[in-house]
Amino acid sequence: MLVAFDFGISNTDIGVFRDNQTTFHTISSKRENISTELIKDMLELFSLPISEIKCIGVTGGKSSDLPDKYRQDNFN
Repeated sequence: MLVAFDFGISNTDIGVFRDNQTTFHTISSKRENISTELIKDMLELFSLPISEIKCIGVTGGKSSDLPDKYRQDNFN
């Protein structure tokens, strides 16, 4: 599974590629701080198990506030 986050000012868009299908989710950007905890919360919200994710991409807003790697131990 591949997951992409676009942290916008008013909305956060999430694209998920899983089982040869792409789905999209949009939620309100309620938090000002972009953090790994926010990513964890969003993955849990949409039932996206970290153990199934091969790659996470981020863009937009304050995505540069995130570390370069997120839980590297789960990725091949």
